[in-house]
Amino acid sequence: MKQKQLFKYVIAGILAFSLFSAIYVNLDAAAQPECAKTASDIQQATEAVIVEEENQDRNLPIPDVTLISRILDLAQRVVSHTP
Repeated sequence: MKQKQLFKYVIAGILAFSLFSAIYVNLDAAAQPECAKTASDIQQATEAVIVEEENQDRNLPIPDVTLISRILDLAQRVVSHTP
C-alpha cells in the first residue's frame, strides 16, 4: 500500500517540477526581450556570411569530359568481356 502512495507522490513531484520549470522559463523569456534582439543580430550576421560566400569566385576544376568518357568506355569493355 505504501508503494502505491510513494509512486503517486513521485509522479506528483515530477508533474509539479515540470510545471514549475515551464512557467519559470516562460516568465524568464518574457522578462528579457533583449535576447530576441541578439538572436535577430546573429541571424543577420549569418545571412551576411552566406551571401558573401555565395559571391566569392570558386576556382573549382572542371573535369575533362573526354577523360570521363574514356573511363566509361574502358569500364564497358571490361564488363562486356567478363564471362
